[in-house]
Amino acid sequence: MTPTPRQPLSIRFVAGYTIEAGTYFRVHNIARGLRGRGHYVAIHAVDPDAQSVLRTETRDGVPYHITPESRGLQYFGSASHPLTALRRALAGIPRCDVLHAFQPFLEVAAPWYRARGACLRAFDWDDLWWEGAITTPPRGVADW
Repeated sequence: MTPTPRQPLSIRFVAGYTIEAGTYFRVHNIARGLRGRGHYVAIHAVDPDAQSVLRTETRDGVPYHITPESRGLQYFGSASHPLTALRRALAGIPRCDVLHAFQPFLEVAAPWYRARGACLRAFDWDDLWWEGAITTPPRGVADW
């Protein structure tokens, strides 16, 4: 039996930071692997430097759409800064086949949630995949 060829998917990852440590390597290596299989993959992440600018970079053939962190980290923390979350959500994410959030603190959850559209959305908290290990949808703010 000959396998049927699959159409390439448009996959967008919404991740926390561009700092090359921890989850960055998991996100980056999965993106590289999927690109190697012919899929389009882009990563949307945050530059922790509030002085940086909104930009797109290419790392190992993977496009990174990077939003700078907002000022005031001493008050909000790096994963839950409401101004950065709002900035990321308003920047928008183009339509895609799969929209995957890695460790969705506020700065990841806001743009991921806003980009619902026709994308198949995946939620990942250190390998607890939505509709995988996590089987029931959240019912309220506390569940999220």
